[in-house]
Amino acid sequence: SKKEIELKNIAVLCRKRSSFKELEESFLKYKIPFSIIGGQGYYQKQIIFDVHNYISFLINPQNDLALVGILRSPFFTFSDSNLFEISLCNGETFFDKLKTFSSKDIYFQRTIKILEEHISIAFKTDIPELLNKILKDTFYWSVISAKNNSEQEIANLKKLIGISSNFTEQSFKNLFDFAQYLKNAIDTIDDEGQAALINEENSVKIMTIHQSKGLEFEAVFIFNCNQPMRDPRIKSKQIAVDKNYGVLFKVPQGSYFEDYLTPPILCLYNFINYRKNLAESKRLLYVALTRAVKYLFISADLTKSIKENSFADHITSSLGVDVESEFYDFKSELEFWESKDGNEQSSIKEINFNVSITKDISIETNELITKNVDAQIDHSILLDKIKHRESTEFVSATKIVMFTQCPVKYKLTYDLGYSKFLEAINKDAPSFDFKFEQPDEDEIEVTADVKGKIIHKVLEMDLDKDNYKTELISLLENEYQFEKNIVNANSINEISQVLDKYFSSKIYDEISEYNSSRNEYEIYSLIDDFYLYGIIDKIIFDGNKIKIIDYKTDDIKVDEIKERSENYLPQLKFYSLLTSTILPNVNEIECRLIFLKHPDNFFVVRFSKEELKNFREEVKIIVNKIRSKDYASNLDHCVKCHFSDFKNNCVLK
Repeated sequence: SKKEIELKNIAVLCRKRSSFKELEESFLKYKIPFSIIGGQGYYQKQIIFDVHNYISFLINPQNDLALVGILRSPFFTFSDSNLFEISLCNGETFFDKLKTFSSKDIYFQRTIKILEEHISIAFKTDIPELLNKILKDTFYWSVISAKNNSEQEIANLKKLIGISSNFTEQSFKNLFDFAQYLKNAIDTIDDEGQAALINEENSVKIMTIHQSKGLEFEAVFIFNCNQPMRDPRIKSKQIAVDKNYGVLFKVPQGSYFEDYLTPPILCLYNFINYRKNLAESKRLLYVALTRAVKYLFISADLTKSIKENSFADHITSSLGVDVESEFYDFKSELEFWESKDGNEQSSIKEINFNVSITKDISIETNELITKNVDAQIDHSILLDKIKHRESTEFVSATKIVMFTQCPVKYKLTYDLGYSKFLEAINKDAPSFDFKFEQPDEDEIEVTADVKGKIIHKVLEMDLDKDNYKTELISLLENEYQFEKNIVNANSINEISQVLDKYFSSKIYDEISEYNSSRNEYEIYSLIDDFYLYGIIDKIIFDGNKIKIIDYKTDDIKVDEIKERSENYLPQLKFYSLLTSTILPNVNEIECRLIFLKHPDNFFVVRFSKEELKNFREEVKIIVNKIRSKDYASNLDHCVKCHFSDFKNNCVLK
């Protein structure tokens, strides 16, 4: 009877390591778990090239080749057409050209911001920490997570971070030294294996025949048996030195381009080495054949003739196998020794069995498994539409909060795009507040949402509280494209009043005392098969404690703070969950909601581990509902919803 063999009891044996790449691609294609034992080429993997390019650019921002390499890589995923457009811009270096080009697009501005920040901290940060920041800021982790061999790639990256940690601990070495180390490793170390996977025990083992010595597997596949053995003979224009025969080479008859003659001593040398290699090839085949306990598969590409002195040649010539037939009848006599009446006796027994020769390999269903499954399952006809299963998407705090408010609101905003439609209607709607004269240039008003963005931007930049106004005017003119002297003075005064009130508050003085903090802190974490993603206004690291600061520019009264804060609780809980997932060793996470109109009347909340654990499950339920388009109306929210009609009724009811 057929018995299922576990993957860990299967081995694929190769004559040369160069076969690993072909096998790796095939196993990935058919999604078969595998692990390469003692593989090679770790430092020649693309991720190592990518990291080396990034470090090389940070060391020398004028290194155009390194910059182009990281722009095309998963770090930033620029297209070739993007790179061509950048190359046409003004600038002495490619980085200068990129800065010029980035003024046209906010995405490219983000790239400049990331690169400049990494340049500024490159020599102030430990190498492992720098690598982690680069991989996080550029979303490199998430990009490689979407690849077919993501598990191996992630393991390789973690191995590189470990290598960088060991490198810095050994001596006082800096980023220059590590870049040079990677360069030398790429050029010279070609026998370093990839990182071992955690689940490699449940995978097919791929190894060379030499590495399999002393091991046994229930099933063994010998790969590429039509590969000929290495030719040891000295060819024309080659020179060899042997301790017994001296200097050996072929002798030209006349000029360099004419035929070469083989001296008798070279013929002897070639013959002896040929016999040695032939014996070694047969010995290696014996090692491979005897690794199998129950099942042995010998594979070879026989679309062409059998190569001389290949494994296939050894087998077919010694056994007289006709590869064109369907079976090979194996017949032999084997001597057995057994103990009988205290005496050792030998007997000769005839061995006879058929070996199948398969020329067409296809994936077949295991009949025994199919019959068992069919016997247990009642067949039914499903008429429902097959639903698409999303995965590895990014879920932000805004999405979770909005779905919590009302799933229909989420649908109108994200699925149907009604927010842009509503903005367009409001923008184009006729105004009934008629004025018969044009406003003066100095009466142009800055909208509330832009004021909020500008205030957040000033706080993000950690400007000096006494000199921030100069930067404020610059922001209005450059980032928000208001021409000089046409912004309403009231708008500037309103923004300044909010910031002045915050900068003179007790909470600002308290926050300023902390040495370790980050502004606009981007953070993401993998939960099941999706990523949680958020940008925290300010995060403070205080030993084993974390303080999350969220600024609000809402125009509210003091007595409204508590009620308004309740609306932001899901967002704060989201940030706490995200932070606790990334930093599991943190003992306490405190969230502070600061309404900048009343900074010292801030709202404080802490969530217990049990609350965050329950919220994690709530988020998973919400994501599943979003994926299945399960949008139920929350009619209690209609009073506050901008999608409701003039009677505060749900527009979809």
